[in-house]
Amino acid sequence: MNRNPHSRRKPTLFGAWWKSLSPEEQASLSDEEKELREVRFADRLPSEPPVSDETMHQDLARLQTALRKNAHPARPKARVRQMPVWVYRAAAVVSVGVMLWLAVLWMNAYWGETTLATGYGETREVVLSDGSRVMLNANSELRYPTRWDEGAPREVTLTGEAFFEIEKREQAGNKIKFIVHTEQLDVAVYGTSFNVMNRHDQTEVVLKEGSVHLNLKTEPGEIEMVPGDLVSVSAASGEILRKRVEPEQFSAWRASQLIFKATSLQQIAQRIEDIYGQNVVFERPALGQLELTGTFPADDLDQLLRLIDASSDEIVVVREGETIVFR
Repeated sequence: MNRNPHSRRKPTLFGAWWKSLSPEEQASLSDEEKELREVRFADRLPSEPPVSDETMHQDLARLQTALRKNAHPARPKARVRQMPVWVYRAAAVVSVGVMLWLAVLWMNAYWGETTLATGYGETREVVLSDGSRVMLNANSELRYPTRWDEGAPREVTLTGEAFFEIEKREQAGNKIKFIVHTEQLDVAVYGTSFNVMNRHDQTEVVLKEGSVHLNLKTEPGEIEMVPGDLVSVSAASGEILRKRVEPEQFSAWRASQLIFKATSLQQIAQRIEDIYGQNVVFERPALGQLELTGTFPADDLDQLLRLIDASSDEIVVVREGETIVFR
């Protein structure tokens, strides 16, 4: 029986190729792919010469290679975008700047200086890192370190008025000083309570309890105070005044009171300007020498003025905006 050469090669070539596949590769082919492969093997015309075994094996090898590529397509490589060099440099500069800024914040928080300030008619209290308490009167400022070195003197700087309650501190049996700096003098204590007012080129210290040593900046030596002492130093005249007083009179502002004992109206006017920021004017200069005695509110200016007005028939108090007139 004569057979068509074309039909003879088609099953032989396809069958050989099919047998050369592994079971996994055979299973991966769909019916459509099988038919396509079979058609490709049948593409040869009957007139074509018989296919040699070597050619057949080459065709099989090419088909198997194509099949494996189709079964495992190559993934395109991700394109990596190269950033310009200046971007990396800028990022480095910003990083260093942020690190320096954080370091400065940490240094200030740990070793920096704190400023506590009050406005007119305002008081504030602060507890320092050593446990000492400071109450700041109106229109005042206190500067102090966030913390002190171990064993070093505890130092603060005052402008205005404040009342101090200082905790005793020791290291290796040695007492650690607490020092309040003002323009005219330094107040050195170990553990005590006292009032300091530093205004108008004059410093006034009133000791309530304990002991205080004053170191003047214009004279050598020191002044030792005992409870009930008042020492006032004037920068303008260099005068040093020392007298005995009742300490509560000078720290009554902590309880929102002002206590005057034979205090001149001129001194009271200065107190009003310092605490409330008001301008006080005397229409008659002689009124400034008038003395008043009594307890007045420190937290209500209008009531304070009404009481001053009612304290003497010689005084008429008029408030005109930010100006107070004594007539």
